[in-house]
Amino acid sequence: MAWLNAALAFAITFLILSMVASVFVETLHRFLGMRERGLKLLVGQYYDRVLGPYLSSRGCRPDDMKKAFLDLMTLNRAPAGAVGKTNVGENETWRVSMDDTTEFDTGLFSRVWSGRRLANLDSSQFMSRLGDTEVGLIVHEAVSNAGTADPEAPLHDLAAKFDAFAAEASLFFERRARLTSVLVAIAVAWMMYVHPFDIFKAYMADPQVAARGH
Repeated sequence: MAWLNAALAFAITFLILSMVASVFVETLHRFLGMRERGLKLLVGQYYDRVLGPYLSSRGCRPDDMKKAFLDLMTLNRAPAGAVGKTNVGENETWRVSMDDTTEFDTGLFSRVWSGRRLANLDSSQFMSRLGDTEVGLIVHEAVSNAGTADPEAPLHDLAAKFDAFAAEASLFFERRARLTSVLVAIAVAWMMYVHPFDIFKAYMADPQVAARGH
């Protein structure tokens, strides 16, 4: 029976340690804005590979419009965190949601607390936002002049390609998140001197310790 208590206490101990590692990983993601950066990277790749040719066909320079496009597509349009900011009163928060004021993205605390950048974007949200941008208007004009039998087909194709890009990006970020979790778990185990054999042996040697462990 002692071994059963020891095994149960051992499992609970490592469950708690895994939760500690998860908290560290989530904190790392939040403070470094890794999800927000990942979304911006995804939209940037999509812009270069899919939307860029449409812009070039209309005589535009994609590189000149890319930064403004990425900022608008990843902006949280709700006036989150605007109240109390410099030069923004309670009656002016809507002004913040209508443009991309970069001052609200500067500073670590501002990025974490205000939530001015999106961490995810599905195809329907992307297409809705695309229609509100200058790039979207140019792409729509290029698609309309393409002379296809179904004028909506190119737009559906854009949405399908965004889904494909998002699926491929998810695989990349999932692998990176797993690696980050492993590295953080190793660091936590080293800092807390987590030695599985010694822990289990201690639980086996002292049933009272094992009983307190669960």
